Amino acid sequence: MNTERILISPISEVKGDNADFNLRETINKYVFHWPLFLLGIVLALTLAYFYLRYSDPEYEIKAKLLIKDDKKDANPVAEELKRLDVFSSSNVVENELEVLQSRKIMKKVVEDLDLWVSYQKVGRVNDLDFYDQTPVRLTMIKPAEVPANESFEVIIKSPEKYLMIRPNGETKEIGYGHVVTNSMGTWKLDTTGTLPQSIGYKIRVSVSDLDKAADKYASKVSTEKLNKQASVVEIVLKDNVLSRGKKIVNSLVVAYNEEKAEEKRKIAENALQFIDSRLDSLSGELTSVEKDFEGFRSSQGITNISSEAQLYLENVKANDIQLNDVNVKLNVIEGIESYLRSNNANSAPATFGISDPALIANINKLMELQLQKDRLLATTPESNPVFEPINKQIATTKAGIRENVGNIKRSLLAAKSQLSSNNDRFEASIKNIPGQERKFVSIKRQQSVKENLYVYLLQKREEAALSYAQTLTASTTVDYTYDESEKKSLTFAVAFLLGLIIPAGVVYGRGLINNSVTNTREIEETSVPVLGELMYMDTDDYVVVRDSERSIVAEQFRAMRTNLLYLHERKESGRVTLITSSIPNEGKSFVSTNLAAALATSGRKTIILEMDFRKPKIAEYLGLDPHKGLTEYLTGKATATEIIQSSNVDPDLFVMATGELPANPTKLLDSKRMDDLIAWLRTEYDDIIIDTPPVYLVTDAMILARLSDVSLYVVRQGTTLKEHLQYIKGLNKQQKFRKLNIVFNGIQMDGKYGYGYSYDYGYYVKPTSQKTNYKATIRSFLNRF
Repeated sequence: MNTERILISPISEVKGDNADFNLRETINKYVFHWPLFLLGIVLALTLAYFYLRYSDPEYEIKAKLLIKDDKKDANPVAEELKRLDVFSSSNVVENELEVLQSRKIMKKVVEDLDLWVSYQKVGRVNDLDFYDQTPVRLTMIKPAEVPANESFEVIIKSPEKYLMIRPNGETKEIGYGHVVTNSMGTWKLDTTGTLPQSIGYKIRVSVSDLDKAADKYASKVSTEKLNKQASVVEIVLKDNVLSRGKKIVNSLVVAYNEEKAEEKRKIAENALQFIDSRLDSLSGELTSVEKDFEGFRSSQGITNISSEAQLYLENVKANDIQLNDVNVKLNVIEGIESYLRSNNANSAPATFGISDPALIANINKLMELQLQKDRLLATTPESNPVFEPINKQIATTKAGIRENVGNIKRSLLAAKSQLSSNNDRFEASIKNIPGQERKFVSIKRQQSVKENLYVYLLQKREEAALSYAQTLTASTTVDYTYDESEKKSLTFAVAFLLGLIIPAGVVYGRGLINNSVTNTREIEETSVPVLGELMYMDTDDYVVVRDSERSIVAEQFRAMRTNLLYLHERKESGRVTLITSSIPNEGKSFVSTNLAAALATSGRKTIILEMDFRKPKIAEYLGLDPHKGLTEYLTGKATATEIIQSSNVDPDLFVMATGELPANPTKLLDSKRMDDLIAWLRTEYDDIIIDTPPVYLVTDAMILARLSDVSLYVVRQGTTLKEHLQYIKGLNKQQKFRKLNIVFNGIQMDGKYGYGYSYDYGYYVKPTSQKTNYKATIRSFLNRF
């Protein structure tokens, strides 16, 4: 296999100086598992599709509502009506948001649309909500005294009859329109236009309590003020039946307008009753004064008044007008006091003529609190704790009104006293006027005052009547939309994210619980140099370095051969290299064999000493005789030349096998014959490779370390534990091995199959030709899961 090596720049742009985080390595770790992410996304989107396929659709119906401000309407006719409506007040948008979501409004909508009854077509997977398409419709003739939540199933047998199935399994065939009486009350099922197409359908009819149905749909409604500068609110309703959702929103707006109109009519009606009672009283007084005036003129024969009397009349008349205004205000104040004493919430006190803004504001607040209490009383007993804060506010407001009324009344009584004193002064100044003329002026003045007051009350009565009769709505719908795509889009978006997050969590979680070495950055923490990296290669051949071999791993062994030259300081012969590891299966013998092969193929006379007396592998790898070797030499049973075997890898590669496994390897390794053997081999061979047992388990490697020039420690990705790195760090710190270096073995390839990347040495090896290994490809693919 021919290869080409492409040198690239170091990756410092994504790797900090302290190597705390390597962005490219992190990305590659997740990209390496792309099949897992692909599978996760496909499964998540498939589940989302079936969820949407068999679940009810969800529609979002929106309506923008303009809450009308009585003082900002540009319509001239409406402006005139609102000017006459002295009992109205501007709507507070935040309050209206709560009214729109109130249970009282929704209860009326539920009643109007019969939403307390639901119809569902029973299906094999899920039930389909019928609304407009239902073939039957329940008509409640007389509900049960105690509302019950019940359901029953109906099978459409024919255009004349249906089969009713009760929850207890009881069945009964009934004709359409036939009256049925049971625990729900008295009711009947009528047909609709879709009955002929629904023969054989099974319909589930569910009857709910009116209050619970109102709560159910009220929870689906949300309101929001869209702009602080405008009184526009948005009503949002989520429902799985589009036509029903539209009707609910429309009916909600209608019910809200009717509620506000009824509230205004109630206030105007109370004002009309008060004005009518005052007009009845004043009418009798005016009739009596007119009769006195007519009798006086007839009896006295008076037809004209002197200029002096005329001047007096004008002065006194102006004073009396003010006095009368004070009396009217006192009457209004007395009416307010009477209202506070009576605790009657059904009639509102009139405030016309009173200009105190604090009093008017308190009365309006009291009326709003009373109306709010009336609305709650319609659905909630008065003993409910919810009335406690309202009652406290009502009491506080009444106390404020009493204080304001007391202050105003004292002021008015003082003004009345002053005006009465003025009248006495005016009368004293005209003592010389004839008694007939004085009496005439007095009667005339009383008549004029009564007439002015009567006309004023008539005017206010007409204004109140116009306010009562006006039909202007409290709101206007300015926009109306619906959308069904939100649920689908959101579901697929969430599924897609879960398809990414779950596999990423699996990869990340596996990394957290993985206690083995995975990358070069972890090795760098030991401060031990890395001599080379060896990519993982799925092959049955233990020797990957031959003259004709150009695989990735072979090239990496050749690179290690070059690096080893510098470690031995360019020594030409007699170089001793010791190779060990922490635990078995880290590739120590594999590295020893192929590093020796790389040295031999370069023309260097190389010998391998298989000093792993616990679990020797090299003789097996090379197909040599394992029964005569180092054990026999160290025990004096053979000479050095007798145990040397040639390999079939290269003419310059020789092996000293283990031989028979000794009972006490440590004693043999620490013998003088071992020292003599190494000294003799240094004179006969260029490179001596010593394959030793794992040093983490036994001390054989430490005993032989005194004889080596360079020590190589094999660390295998996914096999060597992270705790072993601390052990290596300790060995290096204690200098128990000469020129200790690490060989990072078994690195899994990232990216597409056949590409390897050395993160720390900046080279990229790309095969130009490679025979397809389907077994390795499938195994590598499955490893990504």
